[in-house]
Amino acid sequence: MIIKERLLERIRKLGNGVDEADAGLTESAVEIQSVNNHLQKLLNTRQGSAQIAEDYGVPDITNVPGEGLTESALRIERTISKIIRKYEPRLSGVRLKVEPRETDMLIMRFRLEAVLAGSPDVPIVFETVVTPNGDIQVSRR
Repeated sequence: MIIKERLLERIRKLGNGVDEADAGLTESAVEIQSVNNHLQKLLNTRQGSAQIAEDYGVPDITNVPGEGLTESALRIERTISKIIRKYEPRLSGVRLKVEPRETDMLIMRFRLEAVLAGSPDVPIVFETVVTPNGDIQVSRR
């Protein structure tokens, strides 16, 4: 059984009396929003700072001496993909690709493509942006 929302989200909704059916949201929309929220938290947590697991979150990716932009982007791509595959089981077929842009030289953009694990007919595309200070923003395209 695939859980559509994380435990704390379900508890919060029970406490607030929120009902997706009343808001006009489909199950897929609720699950995608939950995944987006979790990815935002997961990718902005530094490894070693969460009690859940030592490797939960992202290692420091802002300062690696001797790497060029291409090497850094590929390393970050591999790191983020591995973390998402491990800690977001609601996604399958995760693919992360660098989207270079000449106008934003200090920002790395990635295209995250996946499908909902319980609904392979529901593809999802997120834009993932790594800012110069190491923050990672995730938004649905």
